[in-house]
Amino acid sequence: MKKNWKAKSIIVSASILAVVGISGIIAYFTDTTTVTNHAQMGIVDIDLKEYTIDSEGKKVEWQDLVNVVPGDVISKIPEIECVDGAADCYVRAKVEISCKDEALAETAQMLTLEDLNVNTDNWYYCENDGYFYYKQILKDDSDPIVLFTQVTVPSTIDNSWSLETVAINVTAEAIQSRNFTPDFATGSKEPWPGISTSDIEECIYPEHVKGSTT
Repeated sequence: MKKNWKAKSIIVSASILAVVGISGIIAYFTDTTTVTNHAQMGIVDIDLKEYTIDSEGKKVEWQDLVNVVPGDVISKIPEIECVDGAADCYVRAKVEISCKDEALAETAQMLTLEDLNVNTDNWYYCENDGYFYYKQILKDDSDPIVLFTQVTVPSTIDNSWSLETVAINVTAEAIQSRNFTPDFATGSKEPWPGISTSDIEECIYPEHVKGSTT
């Protein structure tokens, strides 16, 4: 008998990774005077929105689902764009499926090319870290980029997940493109060279705001 699944809460988060370079004041010295040029630092800012195709074939904002079972193909369209006025950037994203039950939370799994219809002409999938890397630079006048348009619920999810609230989590991160060179060569294990998890956490949760209750 087919189990009754409930996918009630779809969680979407957009994490911003902003790595900047030179400090804000650059001085040029001559033998008679000092000329100071002020350089305003750029900001990396992206936006993540989700859509779906409804029963009438129209693209609408994401709507939560019920009665989802393993093997179901879900219309889900995450779109990422660079916010107006933000610096040009590279983007990467990861997709995970999880549930609220604490005992089952540890069995959350990263979704891969087998579960998502990602266009590999535009995105590089790194098996080493489970991220999808957009190969082109995203600009504030670029059209939103689509990560995928459908998700296949993994058949590896067993009956212990029955009646659980399932979440498909999409997390997007961006890094400035200026003075940064990614590595999208076939088999690359580090598409964003030198960028570690701690770098991302420090940019998202800088020391001066850690522990803040506001």
